[in-house]
Amino acid sequence: MSDLDKIKAQLIHAATAYDRRRSTRKGYNIYALAQYFMRIDDCLEDMRNGASPRAAIGAGFNDRLRDALLKGIGEPPLTAEEIGRTRAAWFYVPASEA
Repeated sequence: MSDLDKIKAQLIHAATAYDRRRSTRKGYNIYALAQYFMRIDDCLEDMRNGASPRAAIGAGFNDRLRDALLKGIGEPPLTAEEIGRTRAAWFYVPASEA
């Protein structure tokens, strides 16, 4: 199992756990988990192109989900300085292109 395969498994596990916790709340988006998985694929492609896992996750996610995914791979939350450099948005902008 490659390092990226390990990271992918950890991210999927973290996203699933996050979604499970969110599913009990009012206004839960039943399509969210699939969207998380698609964005995880974007992040993994970015990592294949040279981005660090922290940078790729920071570019692809924000707020509590970002922190949950970072924790899932054994990383601390982003610092205020790192958050200021991220570009998480509706559309994924690869960190490797920064």
